[in-house]
Amino acid sequence: MMGKLVVLTLEGNLEEQGFRVHLEIGVEGMRPDLEMTKELPANPELATHLEEHWLEKYRPLGAPYRIKPTEIINEGAINLRECQESAKQLEAEFKDWLEAESFREIDRELRSELSREEEIRVLIRTEDRQLQKLPWHLWDFVKSYGKAEVGLSPPEYRRTDRFQQITGKLRIRILAILGHQEGIDTQKDRQLLKKLPNAEVTFLVEPSYLEINDRLWEQDWDIIFFAGHSLTEGDEGRIYINPDEFITTDELWIGLKKAVERGLQLAIFNSCDGLGLAQRIGDRQIPLTIVMRELVPDRVAQEFLKYFLTAFASGESFYLAVRSARDRLRALEREFPCASWLPVICQNPATLPPTWEDLSSISEENSLLSLPHRKHTVTKKNDRRKNRSRWRKLRVAIIASLIITSLIMWGRWQGKLQTLELIAYDHLMQQRPIKRPDDRILVVRITPKDLEQLKTVEESQSQSEKKDGRISSYALDRLFAKLQKHQPRVIGLSIFRPGSVETNYPTFKTSLNDGNVIAICHLKSPEFADIQGSVDAPDDAPKERIGLVDYLLDQDGVIRRQLLWLKAEDRFPCKSKEIQSFSLKLAVSYLEKKGELEQFQIYDNFIKINNKVFKSLNLQTGGYHRTDSYEKETFQSYENKSIHVMLNYRPFQDYKKDIASVVTLTYVLSDQLTDDLVKDKIVIIGYDRETDRYKVPQMKGSLANEQLPGIFVDAQMVSHILSVVEGKQNLIWTWSWWEDTLWVWIWSITGATLTMRLKWYKLLNFHSLVFLVFVNGVAMSILYLLCRLVFLLKEGWIPLVPSILALLITGSSIALLMILQRQEY
Repeated sequence: MMGKLVVLTLEGNLEEQGFRVHLEIGVEGMRPDLEMTKELPANPELATHLEEHWLEKYRPLGAPYRIKPTEIINEGAINLRECQESAKQLEAEFKDWLEAESFREIDRELRSELSREEEIRVLIRTEDRQLQKLPWHLWDFVKSYGKAEVGLSPPEYRRTDRFQQITGKLRIRILAILGHQEGIDTQKDRQLLKKLPNAEVTFLVEPSYLEINDRLWEQDWDIIFFAGHSLTEGDEGRIYINPDEFITTDELWIGLKKAVERGLQLAIFNSCDGLGLAQRIGDRQIPLTIVMRELVPDRVAQEFLKYFLTAFASGESFYLAVRSARDRLRALEREFPCASWLPVICQNPATLPPTWEDLSSISEENSLLSLPHRKHTVTKKNDRRKNRSRWRKLRVAIIASLIITSLIMWGRWQGKLQTLELIAYDHLMQQRPIKRPDDRILVVRITPKDLEQLKTVEESQSQSEKKDGRISSYALDRLFAKLQKHQPRVIGLSIFRPGSVETNYPTFKTSLNDGNVIAICHLKSPEFADIQGSVDAPDDAPKERIGLVDYLLDQDGVIRRQLLWLKAEDRFPCKSKEIQSFSLKLAVSYLEKKGELEQFQIYDNFIKINNKVFKSLNLQTGGYHRTDSYEKETFQSYENKSIHVMLNYRPFQDYKKDIASVVTLTYVLSDQLTDDLVKDKIVIIGYDRETDRYKVPQMKGSLANEQLPGIFVDAQMVSHILSVVEGKQNLIWTWSWWEDTLWVWIWSITGATLTMRLKWYKLLNFHSLVFLVFVNGVAMSILYLLCRLVFLLKEGWIPLVPSILALLITGSSIALLMILQRQEY
């Protein structure tokens, strides 16, 4: 699976003006899917502390080129603890800077768009030296995404042409330069390099400048490695190659350029203070470079090389191998502060990082390309004619498919296909197999028969029931008393009870006031369900335990979407302007009481529960593309005021058996409940009557003309949220508009290709037409099965109706064209 690429381009400076930050997120090797521009404020305090930390706290720990921790205390230098405390403070200031309000949306988009399961390469594109010295690997986003790693990159770059040289070698070619060795042990580096699999290493020990330059010019290298002393003077990087000589990167300019042209992929400078080296080497367009950010202790350099090469050569990707090695260096930070801060990846953005296997393949490919290649110079006339015919047919197929795909997608955008697509969606929803009922939920149905039986009990308390068929406070008080003794985790009262509960019903009143009950309210909204007017929440229920029960109805009256959050125009009737849905309140309360709620946050257009993101639908989601007044109210006017998702129904045939555990009010009041039905479960109480029923896409067979009671819609919604959070079910997902378009175009060109390739038009009789219809029918069946499998196995709603239309219309258009012209395209 392709990883993701995140590019942050920062322009500005840290001390005065701050930075303009441009974000790009996309799949590796493809154009970005998302781009946005934000800002980071100036932070002179961070800039000052950064400079002081490296120069005054870190560097004085040891000698100019290598840190000697054992001599720190005796020499009276700044001790380890001060450096470690400075590092902690710098990390905190850096994180606080990235928490700036102007940058927070970038962080939210990253967490929304990216998965913790995919590899993420983060490129920081900047020329600012202070930004390059910051510990970007400590950014909370990078730390919490275990497969993310950061690299530095210049704002400007170019792609370099590479010559394919004749080498005759099928091994990774490494040039290892072991420079001036005073005070360090490069023999361990040498031993590590010798053990690398499928590698041919050439060692230059304390060489002269001429020796290095000749090797760069005369041979091809995949990797160049340097171990020894180095430093940065101003903007110039110096490499000490022997006791008497150093060279600058400028002096290596032509040799490095030639090495890149001949296939150099990676340069590793396992030496001190390498950012100057990286900047100058970046001008040579080396694809990848690893340097050390500051002075590096000999042991840290050796351990990093061992950890990195072991992971990289064993099959880890380049960036994950660096992250693995960096993480392992943390164990050395008691002795060597900031050890994990030192390794830095510097990359030319025009190239993709190779794997160890890729480097082998590159060498092998270079060898194969060197073999003699002969071309045929004589081509027969009929071969040329066939080629022209193939190109003509391909051109017609591409043009026709592009035109028809454009027309279909335009019609889809205008909402012309929405009705058909929703019918297809309902059909796919009905094909799913029945599952076991959700054992986390108990539904208490209040039926008309239950209310009839309550008429003779406490007549004075139930006179209102005789008039409007509602349950009395007396009956609810008895019901809560029966339920609470079995210790349910949370109770949802899906019954409208505006006003206060009388004091002579203490169990009911206490449960609403400070118990485990979620009550409901309803807004007056034409785009929601058909209850007329708003309904207040109970006065005894605090606003933290009130949920909204407005259902989102499509134009055909079917509930396919689930409202999770809504921003109302005033606080009433739900006591708050920002209202969570009844189902969300129940699910979150259940997870919290169960001890499984690690994170719950509501953002502008999505909700995050633990590691699951519930992203709100928009006007162009899946098959929803209606632009008339009804759908405009549903989507556009509430797009920035609500969060709603597709409701992934639990498959059922009989709602009384297949959705959740179900009992009646009479069953509860007659003391037939047991602990296994109620204890630690969600109990939802509501009416099951003809006036409170809704159409849902799941209905089929003998139940196709029936509707689902609202209380079971609530149960479906709660079950949906819990199943997604607990990883037992996926949210129904859709592709982007361009991915949908590509899918439809593939089937459009399939229709054109089938029609052209079958040669049916040569006979042009009844049998040939039947055969053409049959083949297109097979193609439609394959298309249907693919869409059905994606929906059943992965909960993906991909275009079915537009693809069928593209297949048939394109094929028919090409067939008509062929009949009219009667020639082979």
